[in-house]
Amino acid sequence: MGYTDETIHEYQGSHQMCRAVTCKKCGKTTWAGCGQHVEQVMRGVSSSDRCRGHEHQKPTGTGFFAKLFGR
Repeated sequence: MGYTDETIHEYQGSHQMCRAVTCKKCGKTTWAGCGQHVEQVMRGVSSSDRCRGHEHQKPTGTGFFAKLFGR
């Protein structure tokens, strides 16, 4: 049994392969997905345009919805 382009597309969509996304905090490029394809996704993004993460920043909100939506 061979795989068609449609079958491969369905497989990729259902397994959350990595893709570039925009960070909601800084507007720079970061990634989302499985984590196994980060280098491929970020290859064309200059280091100055990459989000470095925000773990050490103090959250602006402390309520349930602030935590839920990352604000």
